[in-house]
Order: sequence, then C-alpha cells, then structure tokens
Amino acid sequence: MIQPHGDGVATARRAVILIVVLALLALFAVIGLSFVFYASSAAKTSQLAREAENQNSADVDPELLLSYFLGQLIYDTDDKLGIYSAMRGHSLARTMYGLNYDPITNVLLPNNVPFNGTGRLHTLAGPPRLGTFNNNLRGTGIDDYYLINYTYYPADGFLRDPERLGAIQLPNTYLRYRTDPEASGVVPGPYRGGFNAPYTYPDLNNMFLAAVKADGTALMPSFHRPWLFGSLADTAGNANWSNAEGKYMTLRPRPIDMDPNRFPYPEDEGGDVKNLVGSPGYYDALFTHAFCNNDSI
Repeated sequence: MIQPHGDGVATARRAVILIVVLALLALFAVIGLSFVFYASSAAKTSQLAREAENQNSADVDPELLLSYFLGQLIYDTDDKLGIYSAMRGHSLARTMYGLNYDPITNVLLPNNVPFNGTGRLHTLAGPPRLGTFNNNLRGTGIDDYYLINYTYYPADGFLRDPERLGAIQLPNTYLRYRTDPEASGVVPGPYRGGFNAPYTYPDLNNMFLAAVKADGTALMPSFHRPWLFGSLADTAGNANWSNAEGKYMTLRPRPIDMDPNRFPYPEDEGGDVKNLVGSPGYYDALFTHAFCNNDSI
C-alpha cells in the first residue's frame, strides 16, 4: 500500500517484519532438525554400545560346533557318543575306505584300499514294507539295505551297526562294552564288506551326494532320498513321519521323536533351507511335479 507523506513523496512499506519472522522460523527449523538428527545418532550409538556389551550368542561356540560336525562328516563317529548321531556310517572316509575293526579289542583293522567294498547289503527281498516292524534280532524285520539311519533309539531296545548285519538287543550291555572292553556281553555282528562301494552316485550308498543340473536346479538332495522316505510336505499322508520304521529311513530328525519346537516339519518338499541361493530350487519329480523353494534338509 502506498500512502503520501507530508512532503508529497510516496514511500512503499516493505514487509520487513514478515521477512524477519520467516527467517526466524527457518532458523528454528534448522536448529530443531539438527537436534533430531543428533539425538537419533546418539541413541543409535548408545544402542550399539549396549548390544556390544551384552552379546546374544549361541550356547555353543560356532567354530567348535562346525569342527564337531566336520569330524563326523569326514571321519565318521562310531563310539559310545556317536550312536546318537544320524551321520554314523555316512562319512566321507567310510564311504571311501570302509571301517572295519575288531569288536573284541575295538582296534581298527587296515582300511586303506578305497572303493573296494560291497556297499549296502540286502537282507530280505523287496522294498520296505509298512507294518512289519518288530524287535527281533534283525532289529526291524525290514531289508537292511533301506534302513540308512543307524541312530540308537533307546525306546526300540536294539542297536544296529553300520557295515555289520544283525541288531543288538541289549543296548545297555553294548554301551557298557563300548566303555569297558573287558565287559562280557553281546558285541557287534561280523563285518560284511564295507560301505565303500566301487562307484559314486546319489543313492543309498552315497548319501552325502546330491544331483544338480547346470542351471542350479536340485534334482536329488544330500542326505535324503525322497523315493525312500516319501513326501516331506505331506506330513499326514506319509506314514513314515509317525510309524516305527520311518525314522530309520531318513537322516532328518522327526518331530515325533524329538522336541517339535526344535525340529518342526520341513517347509516344503525341498526340505528346510535353500543352500543354492539364486537357483530355481528343488524340482519335485515325485509328488508335486513343481519347483520348491528349499533344496536341503
């Protein structure tokens, strides 16, 4: 607005006050944002310092646990503690050289010729038959060839040894024998040729092997054979998830035998985890005829 003064000269009133107010508001906004950013940075620094002082870690040292696993994967485990491991009988060294030992003295015999064994032996004709489980000397009443898991389950009352036929019905005597060589009792059966078959192929003789296409598609997972155990996803329809003999046809813990909170059912037919990141996943050729995200148990 322009108003004439007494001298007749028109003078414009500039909005000086408004400009001052806007400048102060901008200054306060800058100061406020600076405080917010500083407070946020200080809070994050305090959080990191607090977490560094109270680390949340596993109850077992990861490197020690890895060494424990690699010891079983490479050299096998066939002692008192090893009978509770599903890796028993499936190590790289055992599938290459076999593991023969004197059951009386527990002394290892020469195992220095690779791939000269018989592999898994058949004890009964035919594939596993559901409903034929029994606690006889054979342990299961099913062809030993298909019973790949040599874990000791105390509730079953017997123990099977890799590369040896027959089952021990007195596990307490057996456990005592493992720790006290002079104790009398039942000892493992005779050595039957070795698991070091003269070939490598992803079958029951080489459980550690998998089959993978060039594009990363998993066709057969390691340490699991779908055609033997059955569906991983159909937990209700696959009887091997709950029957007595199913636990001996997979190396993966079943929830019914373990703590379900620690060993839940697999996520899909491919298993529990996906190891081949960026790959198409596992192609289930038996049940769903489709790709699954996971590729390993």
